[in-house]
Formats: sequence, structure tokens, C-alpha cells
Amino acid sequence: MVSKLVKNRANIIFAGDVHQTINPTFFNFGRVKNLFYTYNTDMEDVILTKNYRNPKEVVEMMNTLAHLRQQFIGKTAYDYETKAIRSGEQPIVLNPSEQNLVQILETIKDKHYAAIIVPDEAEKEKLANIHPEALGRIFTVYEIKGLEYETIFCYNIVSKHAKAWQRIFSGEEKRNDQLRYYMNLFYVAISRAKDYLYILEPHRNQLPPALFAPCAKMDRFNQEASHISKQSTKEDWEKEAHRLEQTGNKEKSRLARDFAKEEQIQSLNRLFDGRIVVQPNSPQLNLSVDKENKSLKEGITLLRLQQYGKAIQVLNQFIEEYPENPEGYYYLGMVYTYAASGTDYSIRFFDEALRLKPDWYEVYLDKASSQRFINQRKEAIETLDAAIEINSKIGNAYFIKGMILQEMGKTAEAKQYFKKALNRKCYTFDSMNKAWNRNPSKQEEQAFKNNIKRNYLAQNSGSITSVQGDTWKEIEKLFKRLAEEAAVKQQREPKKRKKPAKVSNDPIDYSLFILDEEGRSIAGCTEGNVPLQSTYNAKTKKYTVQFDKELCKVCDKFAVCPVKHTNKKGELQLRKKDLLK
Repeated sequence: MVSKLVKNRANIIFAGDVHQTINPTFFNFGRVKNLFYTYNTDMEDVILTKNYRNPKEVVEMMNTLAHLRQQFIGKTAYDYETKAIRSGEQPIVLNPSEQNLVQILETIKDKHYAAIIVPDEAEKEKLANIHPEALGRIFTVYEIKGLEYETIFCYNIVSKHAKAWQRIFSGEEKRNDQLRYYMNLFYVAISRAKDYLYILEPHRNQLPPALFAPCAKMDRFNQEASHISKQSTKEDWEKEAHRLEQTGNKEKSRLARDFAKEEQIQSLNRLFDGRIVVQPNSPQLNLSVDKENKSLKEGITLLRLQQYGKAIQVLNQFIEEYPENPEGYYYLGMVYTYAASGTDYSIRFFDEALRLKPDWYEVYLDKASSQRFINQRKEAIETLDAAIEINSKIGNAYFIKGMILQEMGKTAEAKQYFKKALNRKCYTFDSMNKAWNRNPSKQEEQAFKNNIKRNYLAQNSGSITSVQGDTWKEIEKLFKRLAEEAAVKQQREPKKRKKPAKVSNDPIDYSLFILDEEGRSIAGCTEGNVPLQSTYNAKTKKYTVQFDKELCKVCDKFAVCPVKHTNKKGELQLRKKDLLK
């Protein structure tokens, strides 16, 4: 097939590394050669021996492993020894204590240049349960193939298959190519280290000492000595997300983008220099939080004041002190939802809250909303179905499900769910104070339901749908009669002179808006208000920004701010050249 796509078969190059064959497919270059011999085309073997990725000390360990493979399993025509072009530090065998493992996971969770490699999904799940926030830095050998990082930790890769390694080193498995797989698995793992390599093997005493001969030993993990103190930036995580996406690691790519958003949130808080975004004396704002714990109170207060970076710090501290309290996880999920319009981060915190309190109805609603924000509509519907199963007498889950179905084009089904919401009691949500009200007044509940009727059910109904049993000819007659009646009415009524449209001569004060460091979005306004959404169109060279109008109304600059003149969504378009004046 490949040979038919090129004019000259001699221009085809096949590249591969026999030392990194981790799938037991028994691939052989000889089979490829035989195919081309049938076309009377010779193939030339070229072995590349210079190693530009790993330091000399890691390369020595790779070569040691290759020699052991030749000795105990057997040589092939494609065995080779790698030559390093730079020196570095000696690989380290680190004590695999639980304390060391926990410290490693905590340290690398937010470092884009470090990773921990495990042999399979079972070990990955085990480490993720120890420290869920480190999931984005835990790779199986299969996931990390094709990638490289400055600092690599290999955990349990040999010990997991200790019996197979004992068979290999027994000397009785010569020419058993099935066992070559286990050596290649370890080879791929250690070769991912660009600079520093650490190996943790829980059963090292049961393993052949020759494997670790090139390594030094370390008893206690030290962050400074392990070269993972450098902080990762938003740009680092965006590049990492793109790289992971290209290699097919979609899950880890999403997690990397979450870290990029988290850095963006922290940057915004630094930009506003700790100033309060929402005016604390606003009559709509309630800062009297009914919670006993001081840290939880402070976290919720900071959420209401839109001080997201500080809220994250306080709520994380609360979770460390009270890991079994679901409220800490719930409010941390809320912070990420509001700060970044819904992320995998917020969903994971909502999940943890539900694990501790499975019947918390409102958490399902907020989780589904976050899933909707990031286009996980199928998952959001599953979350809402779980909420309905918990309490089918509350209408909010039906309403949100109706919105999602409507966005998916299922208008008839959406209409049924809107009607179900109207026939049930509904909670209301206070967007200013970020709180659900389980016992709203009749007026508040009715206002919520009127919104459903006006903005959702009205979109799915019309004059034609109310006409039942009519033929198309009768419908045409109906339209004709309505048109004639309208014409007669127009003749009877005196013509009204059109008033000229009001033209505002008030110039927009562009100095009110702040661009982010790269000029790719509007980061906020000078009064400290953070946009709900902010995008930049490179073709039109315009920014589209959306603020919370309720917050704008209590702002000191509301009288001169152009946002108050915008449409219902609170959007405003600004030209780049005006903002950069």
C-alpha cells in the first residue's frame, strides 16, 4: 500500500526501535524486507546510535539493560548500543516508602516537566486514589511512549512482574521472545528521562541486583535535591496540553488545560491586587455565612466576593483539615465553575462531595451545569437523571435537562421536561451570593417559572402547532385571512411618523478595560470585575466580552461604563486598535 503511494520505492524509510517494542506483536524487520524483495527492491539497514535525549548516566543504564537482554534472552540482528552526547546526573533508586510516594505525587501534581510512570492502569488507579490531583502526571508506559520529561519517576515497573524477571535471570528462558516484552517495558520507562531519573521498586530485594548497578541510592525524597522546585506557568501548561493532545492523551490534555486555567485565575487575582470585585456594601450581597467553621466561612465569603485565587487557597486548607467534609469539595468546585466557566477540576470536586454525601441534590445540578459548560452534554444528562432519581418532586433537574436537550436539537423532548419543571416545586439560585434557596417565596418561585414559560416553552410553541386537524389548504386560508385583517387595520389607523433612532454621542471609555498579558482576551475592568466570558477574533480584530450585569449595577463606574447599554447577555464588542491606544 505504502509503495503504491510514492513514485520511487527507494525513498521509503521505515523507522523503529526494537528495544521499545512493548506490545507482544513479534514484529520483525525481516518481514518488511521480504515484502520489498518481491518488488526487486533492496533495503538498506541504518542503525542510529547517537542519543540526544538522555544524559550519559541514563544511557549507561539503558545499555546495561540491553546487554542483559542479549545475555539472558538472546541477540538479534538489530541489537545496538547507544552513545550519549552529554553528561548529567546518575539515576537514583529511591526508597519506595509511602511517605516518599505521597510527597512525590504532591510535588509533581502541578509540574508540567515531571511525570511518574507505572506499569498498567491498576497501578495508575492506585496512585490516583492516593492523590487525585496528581492524575494528570501519572502515566502508564503505553501512555508515555513518544513523550519525554525532564524528571521521571518509575514506580513498580519491575516489581509488578517480579516472577517474570526471576524467570529471565534464571538462565533457562533463552530465546523466549515473550519475556523480551518485560525488559522493553522497563527500557521505555527509563528512557523518558531527559535529565533526572528516579526508580521506586517495592520488591527491589527480590529483583536481580544487576538491573540497578548503574544507580545511586536515596532513602528520603527531597524536592530541592530532585530538581522539581521550578513553577509551571499558564503558557507551559498550554503547550503541554497541545503536546498531549497530539499524542492522543485527551484525558491528560484536559487536565493540563485545567492547570492553565488555574494559573489564569491566579494571574487575574494578582492583576487586581487583592481588591474586592463585588462591593461589600451592596444591598444584594450577604456576607453573613451560616457556617461554624471559620475557614469554610472565609472560603464562601471569598467566593461571593469573586476573590477566586484566595478562595481556592482557603478551601484547599479546609479540605486538608477536614477531608471527610463534603462542603469543602462542593464550594471548591463552585469556585472553579465560576472562575473558569466549568472545568474537569470542578467536576472532580463535585464528585468527591457526592461520594461523601450522595443525596445532595444541589451538587448534581451544579455538576451538570459544569458539564454543560464544557460540552459534556451526555454526561450532564446522566448527572441530572441521578438527581431526578434522588428527588423527582423538585423541578430544577428537569429544567436543566430540558435546556440541554433543546441545545441538542431535541425540542419536543425538551418541551416535556420544561412542563415537568413547571408542575413541580423549584429551588431558586442566588447568583450574587452563590447559594441555592430551598424555600423561596411564592413570588420568587413564580418568577423562575415565568422565565421558563417566556424564554423556553415559548420558543417551542406557535399558532400553527395550536391548529389541530387542519389541512395545509386550511392553514393557507388562515394566513390569508390574518393578512387581510391586518391590511384593513392598517388602513383604519393613521400613519405614525417614525421617530429617529437615538444616537449616543457618549464615547466609550476604553481605559476601563484591561487586556491580559498576551492581548488574547479582556482580563477585567479597572474596578476589578472579572468577565463571565472574553474572546478575541483575530480576523475581525475585535474583543467580545460579557460581564455579570447584576455586578455592574452596583459598580461605582456604572454611570459611565458602556456595558450597561448592551443586550440581554451583557455582551460588548471592542476594537483592538481602540484598546491599545
